[in-house]
Parts: sequence; C-alpha cells; structure tokens
Amino acid sequence: MKRIMLLLVMLSLQSCISVKISNDKFDKKQYENVRNTNLTASGTYFENGNVDKDWSNQNSNNSTQASFRDASGISFIKLKANKNVSVQFHHLVKLEGKIKFEVINSKNEVVFERDLNNSIEENFNLELNSGEYVIRWEAKNANGFYFLEWKQK
Repeated sequence: MKRIMLLLVMLSLQSCISVKISNDKFDKKQYENVRNTNLTASGTYFENGNVDKDWSNQNSNNSTQASFRDASGISFIKLKANKNVSVQFHHLVKLEGKIKFEVINSKNEVVFERDLNNSIEENFNLELNSGEYVIRWEAKNANGFYFLEWKQK
C-alpha cells in the first residue's frame, strides 16, 4: 500500500512538472482569438536551409512560434498588410545564445530590431504601410524558443 501511494505521489508530481514545462513556453498568448482582416502571414522559411538539431515550429494567422537547439541560421515569416494598419505585437523569447530579431519592410529597411542574448517578453507597436514585411530571427549557437503574435488595432 505504501508503494502504491508513493508511486501515485511520484506520478502526480511528474505530471505537474511536465505541465509546467510544456505550458511555460506558450502560455502567454494574448491574441489567441484575434481576427486580423488586413494582415496575412506565411512561412516559416529558412535562409540557407534549416541549420539546427531539433527545430520545431507552428504558425497561425496571428502567431508564429519555434523551438530549437544549437541553432545558427536565419528563419523568417512574411507578413502582408493589405492596407496601412497599426499593429500590436507580443514577443516572448526564452534563450541561451544569441538571436537578432528584425522586422523589415518591402524596401529592405529595418523598421524594428532587437539583439537578444537573454530571454525577453515585450509588447511593441508598429505602423505598417500596405505591403509585405519579413520578420526574421538570426540565431547564433542558440537554444530555446520564440513566440510572436500580433493583432491589428
């Protein structure tokens, strides 16, 4: 009976720990049920191919997320604005290593950037003109994940 109780306690603790770990990544969603009528996303794309050991990603109409291990290379998505629109972004990065994060307009101008070597969570707003944007992450010996979501105002 003591062994069964101990086993149940261990299983309960293990499930609590695994739930915390899995929820820790993307439990910060703020715009999950948002409908962006003037924004269209596509991707994930890679410059020079995928160069990490354990890449995993998932995208939706209003978010992108990826986890990686020992990543060095560039991943990006494309975000198209059908008209001039104000956009609110929520960005969460858990990181060991370095990532350069950029939002680049159709004239190849950087309109927002961050050089990250630590985990970060931030909200920021951008005024996007009608056109296509590239949102990219350049990793250097990085482990962790990123999550980015957006909504038009």
